[in-house]
Amino acid sequence: MRQLALHLQDLGENALAAGATRLAIEVRDLASADLVEFVVADNGRGMAESFVKKLTDPFATTRTKRQVGLGIPLLAQAAERTGGGIQIESSLGEGTVVRARFCRSHLDLAPMGDLALTVMSLIVAQPELDLEFYYETDKGSFQWQSQKAQEAAAPLSLAQPEVACFIRDYLWEQIGQLQTVAADGGGKC
Repeated sequence: MRQLALHLQDLGENALAAGATRLAIEVRDLASADLVEFVVADNGRGMAESFVKKLTDPFATTRTKRQVGLGIPLLAQAAERTGGGIQIESSLGEGTVVRARFCRSHLDLAPMGDLALTVMSLIVAQPELDLEFYYETDKGSFQWQSQKAQEAAAPLSLAQPEVACFIRDYLWEQIGQLQTVAADGGGKC
């Protein structure tokens, strides 16, 4: 995948497919620590320890329509290519936590991509999802919660186009204020 946000999108979609009703996404982009890290935690079905050990194998998948799953192997490869790595913790019936670490200064680090679009698309896919998004840079941090946004938007759904577009624009602006370079992607809906 050419952008880190697409890896986050894939992990979020995996969580939704696993029946998650809560999803937490944390992104840290810290030049001072030469680190880009993200953590995606969900309360989905979880996986057996024996399956977690095989997740970097593209032929280890829970999909029934095709026998290949490239998301985790591509994420692991992207992280390792920069001198980082991934960690996966999962418990059946409790959920999964995926941590990915990248060396920020490494030439092979993919661009961040449009984090705001990633968050918005997960909300549109499942508006009742309890999603928490946290973003941190050397300039500060920002947190957004879908439950608070839904309270503010009521009686409208977060999936309604004008609300979803507002969310994306708001997140894009907040993220852009914390980035050390101009926000990639983005723009108004």
